[in-house]
Amino acid sequence: MMEAPSPAGGGLGWGHYMFHRGQLRSPPSLPPMGGGVSLLRLNAFHILTPIVLLAPPLALAAGLAMTPLLILAVVLAAQPLYSHRALIHSVRSPLIGLPLCWMLLSALWAVDVADALNLWWRLAFIFLSGAMLAEVSGLKSFTPQHSVERMAVIGIAIACALAAIAGIGHGVLIRPVLAMFGHEFLGHELNRGATVMAVLVWPAALAAWQMNHRKLAYALPVIVLAVLLPLESLSAVVGLSAAIAVAALALGLRERALRWIGVAVLLGILVTPFILYFGIDTVQMSDATERKIPATALHRIYIWEFASHKAAEHPVLGWGLDSSPSIPGHEQEYIPGSGLKLLPLHPHNSILQLWLELGAVGVLLFTGFVGTLLHRATAAPLALQEKTCAVAMLVTYLVVGLTAYGVWQEWWVATGFMAAALMRYLITPAEVAHMQYLARKTL
Repeated sequence: MMEAPSPAGGGLGWGHYMFHRGQLRSPPSLPPMGGGVSLLRLNAFHILTPIVLLAPPLALAAGLAMTPLLILAVVLAAQPLYSHRALIHSVRSPLIGLPLCWMLLSALWAVDVADALNLWWRLAFIFLSGAMLAEVSGLKSFTPQHSVERMAVIGIAIACALAAIAGIGHGVLIRPVLAMFGHEFLGHELNRGATVMAVLVWPAALAAWQMNHRKLAYALPVIVLAVLLPLESLSAVVGLSAAIAVAALALGLRERALRWIGVAVLLGILVTPFILYFGIDTVQMSDATERKIPATALHRIYIWEFASHKAAEHPVLGWGLDSSPSIPGHEQEYIPGSGLKLLPLHPHNSILQLWLELGAVGVLLFTGFVGTLLHRATAAPLALQEKTCAVAMLVTYLVVGLTAYGVWQEWWVATGFMAAALMRYLITPAEVAHMQYLARKTL
């Protein structure tokens, strides 16, 4: 029986076949598996190459499409015989089980229990679907096929072209086309797609590297950033800029930098509630100072101040799942007559929303979830480029969440799972996939 590769010593590292003296190497041929399951049955993720291609440009046109794309991906990946075992393994995982259990429990004391339970069922379906897709993505075929890698790069390239066209003159080139169909160009409607591009560019960059397009791999994140600058999504620009800085630091200082980046990310999650609670005091803010701050940013400051003080009223257990839209006092206007509430649908900060709704317990569970992902990315015997792209993608997702969307928005959760599944596919060599498949057969 074939032995699993050893992370250290004389065994083969996880990145051995992908990176060997700077060259991309194909894995050795493996024998057919027993039980009538051929190697082609493990080619499930290759069925999803059209989804990998369509995700970035489709998200730019309709960001909410990420949820049905995730469901479609799971349906396609469920065709092989091992998928039910992948589902069982996903449910067993504490990374998914513990957060879902705490979310369900917190729904019982939510401000609106019915709405909280309704949201929980939808989120549970997405969490389990995404976890199963991520599990299956590690069981790829052992043949040297690069269709997924090519589609990841081409998909980002198409999205870049579309975003560049939309960004010229605030949509001057596409306004006539939209007018023919009775639609008006609204720049903010591209924001969801912009954030999806900022996240998915990292798997695309790694795919380019694995295909030996090294210069393209380094250039892709910068190209996407340049394309996003004329658009209206400041969150996507800030998130991608932070991730590029992290990637540059990691590639320059190598392994040690990645470990310190991981520590900084975890500390940032833990201290964010304290910074927002103790660091914002709008009462002391002068009118002159307020006039210097952009209207959107000023509204965010008032939202964060209100939400952090409400979170402090129930700091350990929180107000309950999906209580943000129903928190007492949320309907008050921060400027009388402006129509802008102190707390709209969510606090526009994922960490603050976790503290507000799930309490300190929820923040700690999230910190553990992120810490586990960081540990798997930085401690595993992977090539530096693989580790860097995985960490940069996670940083992009986290930073965007600090200023933009609600942590429970289904399309945003689906985006995270789709990106994680694609990244896991890219960084899982064939020999490791074989060992994982054999392990699943014993469940």
